[in-house]
Amino acid sequence: MSVSVRLCVPLQRFCNNKEVVYHEAGSLKDIIQGLESKHPGIAEVILSGDRIKDHFIVSVNDKIIDDKDGINTVLKDGDEVSIMPLVIGG
Repeated sequence: MSVSVRLCVPLQRFCNNKEVVYHEAGSLKDIIQGLESKHPGIAEVILSGDRIKDHFIVSVNDKIIDDKDGINTVLKDGDEVSIMPLVIGG
């Protein structure tokens, strides 16, 4: 089994315009590094050092992950990760 990763439109261009990609379970950091190895340049857009850039929200199974675990969040088979842009305004 694997983890599904739902990508926002700006990130889809790195992954042959796929909305959902799959990766073996591990930490969120492992998954982003795995995406980077298959789709060069995507990690640079998502990460600033070892943190998720402020203009992205990452959720696991529809729960936003916070800075406490951040990219070290452990994922298991069947989890659904979403990487979406932060939207502010009204």
